[in-house]
Amino acid sequence: MAIAISIRIGFDTMDIADGTLNVGILLFNGDDVLLFSSSLMERTRARTVVGSNCVRCIIPAEFMNVGDYRVTIMFYHNAKRLLRVDETVAFAVHDAEREGAWHGRRKGVVIPALSWELVEQ
Repeated sequence: MAIAISIRIGFDTMDIADGTLNVGILLFNGDDVLLFSSSLMERTRARTVVGSNCVRCIIPAEFMNVGDYRVTIMFYHNAKRLLRVDETVAFAVHDAEREGAWHGRRKGVVIPALSWELVEQ
């Protein structure tokens, strides 16, 4: 059974009170290929506050292929990088049981669970 991966980042801010501090992640595979980057302000209007903050990013189940991965955390203020924290967490994705005729390793860096259906012509 495939599960989603939840990445939580806790941090304190002391002097950026205007809500423009952005936090994001870079996800690399074991071959140092950047799979994607994503940040808080891309998908939400949420704004950080002075004091304690915690953000969460969810990577959907069945998105990454089998292999090793690592996360880099990025902090930005007014579109300028403030801090990069490399290899904050590393994890491995293992193959899950599947139905169908092909049971080898699927090709590609990502393996999203796309919606397929048979339709009339």
